[in-house]
Amino acid sequence: MMPWNRKELWMGSSMKKFSDIRRILDANEITYDDKVKSAGWSGGRGLGERSAAAMRAGENAESLNLYYIYVHKYEYERASHLIWEVVK
Repeated sequence: MMPWNRKELWMGSSMKKFSDIRRILDANEITYDDKVKSAGWSGGRGLGERSAAAMRAGENAESLNLYYIYVHKYEYERASHLIWEVVK
């Protein structure tokens, strides 16, 4: 899917919601792209303040990831209605 033809459907830090949304889109045959940005440990460099503080506090490193799901702009309305229960 080309970047100019897609729209961001969801962005968050919950892997469970990410998986649930992908499952719903698959079940309804909606094509999507996804991306995961990790804020994990990188050898001491590039670790943001939030990430460092979270690791000191013992927060699950998985919750430091940001998950993105994109759908085609023409499927956005349908997809957003389908995932409403998951994201609220």
